[in-house]
Amino acid sequence: MIYAYKSKAEYLNFLYCTDIFKKETEMNSNLHFLTKRFRKIGAIFSTIILLCFCCNKKGEYYNLTEALQHPADVRDLDLQNQDGGRHWDNTLTTLPKEIGNLQNLQKLNLNNNPLTTLPKEIGKLQNLQQLFLGGNQFTTLPKEIGNLQNLQKLDLYYNKLTTLPKEIGNLQNLQKLDLYNNQLTTLPKEIGNLQSLESLDLSYNDLTTLPKEIGKLQKLKKLELYYNQLKTLPKEIEKLQKLETLGLYGNQLTTLPEEIGKLQKLQELDLGDNPSLIDQKEKIQKLLPNVKIHFDLKTE
Repeated sequence: MIYAYKSKAEYLNFLYCTDIFKKETEMNSNLHFLTKRFRKIGAIFSTIILLCFCCNKKGEYYNLTEALQHPADVRDLDLQNQDGGRHWDNTLTTLPKEIGNLQNLQKLNLNNNPLTTLPKEIGKLQNLQQLFLGGNQFTTLPKEIGNLQNLQKLDLYYNKLTTLPKEIGNLQNLQKLDLYNNQLTTLPKEIGNLQSLESLDLSYNDLTTLPKEIGKLQKLKKLELYYNQLKTLPKEIEKLQKLETLGLYGNQLTTLPEEIGKLQKLQELDLGDNPSLIDQKEKIQKLLPNVKIHFDLKTE
């Protein structure tokens, strides 16, 4: 049964597959491996799985060793640790400095690995547009992160970051920054330099204040600050004229600056689980008459 599908596999390999399957001997070896691995569920399924592994888009790599052997070819490197699918066991404990040789890399996914540090050579990836670092063990980031001038999306959720380097403010093209569930207590004032930022998630951190420079994020549309320890907001919040969604659920807010009423495009404001604001409900509603405001999900 496998032999009957061999010609089709070779044909797809000729059109789309990576170099690893180009030689007939390698094809036969991989077919034999997959046949043994999936023997219990049938040979046809083995062939289908082979085709799924084989037919990656040009420039996509799922193995670090192979990627480093073809540095100029790599556009998308997916090393996230997950079970099933077409990913092998890519659990990483360290990232080699040679990662900086992937000069054409546009997307790097390192989600769900036990990484604790990034090499400074990460800053050499001048064409990188998307960087996924969620679910690791980072406590800090190298200052060279600020060299990624073309970066548009940076995911750092579920780490152990306590601070951010000031160089993060150099990411002039960054549109989305996800810092959900870290251990941040403060933000550098340079956060205000992210002139292209549209979405910022700082939920589940330990922030007690926001820098006034937050008001410089002129393109910000979504700001999520759920479950921090904020007691108030800087009056500069009024400068976020494109802000549409503001999430403040689960903080310790005692008051809101009247300047919040100047957010002309604000559509939704979540103030739930901020007990001290319940008595100010009418005042806040007058400041923002056209905004959908959540005060307490238990009573709404």
